[in-house]
Amino acid sequence: MNRWSPLGALAGAALLGACFFACQWGENGLTRLEALNAPSESGAPEGGAPANGAGCVLPDDTSAGSSAAPSTSCLGLISGQWAVRLVQFENIAPLGPSAVWNLTITDLFLASPSNDATSLALTFCGEENSLTNSNGQPEALGENTVPPALVTALANAPLSVPLPGNGTIQASQVVWLWGLRNLANPATDPLPNNADAGTVWDQDMDGNPGVTVDVVSPMGEIYLVKRAVLDFAQSSGSGGWYIGSLQSTIDQSIVGATSVVLDINVPITTNSNCTSVYQVKCVDPSFTCASLVQGYQTLFANAPPAP
Repeated sequence: MNRWSPLGALAGAALLGACFFACQWGENGLTRLEALNAPSESGAPEGGAPANGAGCVLPDDTSAGSSAAPSTSCLGLISGQWAVRLVQFENIAPLGPSAVWNLTITDLFLASPSNDATSLALTFCGEENSLTNSNGQPEALGENTVPPALVTALANAPLSVPLPGNGTIQASQVVWLWGLRNLANPATDPLPNNADAGTVWDQDMDGNPGVTVDVVSPMGEIYLVKRAVLDFAQSSGSGGWYIGSLQSTIDQSIVGATSVVLDINVPITTNSNCTSVYQVKCVDPSFTCASLVQGYQTLFANAPPAP
């Protein structure tokens, strides 16, 4: 359900549309990835190898050369620590259906198998984003930050991915919730659109409903809930890598804001021209979330292609 504020006319949409969906789900991601994926002379973003075709560019820094080989400290999916990158290619249309923009969401985790090796526990480290308009040009109409309290709150609730027990990764309907709990059917229930709903959870414990994202331009805060339903296709790879295609369905709802100008919802839809991917790489036990967020552009740069 879209809720447009009384001030959300075209001028406001032009300003906020470029910001919101790179702003809502990033940890200074738009600024960092625009520097990484600067437009080339042709106007197309530069970056890593295409996930499956032109315009579906992985957020890699190929100028730094090949990254280090995977650590040898992991024993298949039985033990060890793994760096995980989910790259989701999405669309938004903040100015209407005639102007569809491309949104790349990159979620970063550190993962370890359960004691019985039946699942992977993914601990959230951060999220980065890149937003380009229909002409392939980066949109940079706002800076944003995800407060450390939100990163910590999500990390405190690891995402569990069940394993099939055959030495690969494959899982369907993995539900990841932000600021939501007590849904009767977590994968399918409609999201609440007001702060008083019993399923809205102040997960980051800052006194505001849902989870809080800071918006720098226009300055303020938005309070929202989010659900991602993830399908991990069967992985391939060896030598410390697991790679596969990923399908994600993202729903979100703003349940409050410090300004009516910020109180706006625009749907995120799957970019049918691209195939989203997940990449899992063995790292040393001493490897940290800070290292992952700082170096993910090179850490995954030489990953095998998804099957």
